Amino acid sequence: EAGQGLIRTPGLDTQTIARAADRAEDVGYVRALQASECRMMNSIEELNLRVSYQAHVHKQESVNFYTQVLDAQTDCRDIRREIDVV
Repeated sequence: EAGQGLIRTPGLDTQTIARAADRAEDVGYVRALQASECRMMNSIEELNLRVSYQAHVHKQESVNFYTQVLDAQTDCRDIRREIDVV
């Protein structure tokens, strides 16, 4: 536990020991908070990558669909011209 080594040290009063224990507890809390923040940032970065990938895929699918529509319109126009010739 935090501060246990101080209890056996001669010449330290209980207030000094309590302050050292509080500091050790604060350090543990700060480390836990930093670890939590790191996990949260990693999750956010992973989510951003997923969203960016999905946006890229959606954009590419839209471009492909638009190209197919233009090709179909061109084909339709060509077929109408052939019909008009006949």
